[in-house]
Amino acid sequence: MMQKEMATRQFSEFDFIRLFCAMHYKARRVPIINHHALEKKLYPFYDVPEYKELFQDIVPKKDGIYKESNYLDLQKAFTTARIVGLLVPIHGAGALKSIVFCNDDIASEITSTVAPEMVDKMARLFVMLENVEEAKHVKKNIKK
Repeated sequence: MMQKEMATRQFSEFDFIRLFCAMHYKARRVPIINHHALEKKLYPFYDVPEYKELFQDIVPKKDGIYKESNYLDLQKAFTTARIVGLLVPIHGAGALKSIVFCNDDIASEITSTVAPEMVDKMARLFVMLENVEEAKHVKKNIKK
């Protein structure tokens, strides 16, 4: 019953970042997230129908002139995640970054309370994000 309720209610911005952090941990990625870089990296997926449900509560910020400046505004989600201890801010100069504070138990608890289809969508999004990063790395090395 609970999973059905989760599937019918709106998937919030905070739900997105919670699930993203859980998947980030499970993928054994470097535990540091650059907030604005992530917002920019996610933007191209905003209008992809397959991921629409993941982004339903997230507001895109569009720059009509400089398309490379477009991003998804996740500031409320980042702030909430810091308040509940899921993200720990890294203080210092430069870009706003956080450490994903997660372990097997937390990641399992998060993924078990989210509708399975949302977990699957996030897993597919994660693969797409990794493919984009790999393509950028290859392109950068080709230019050298």
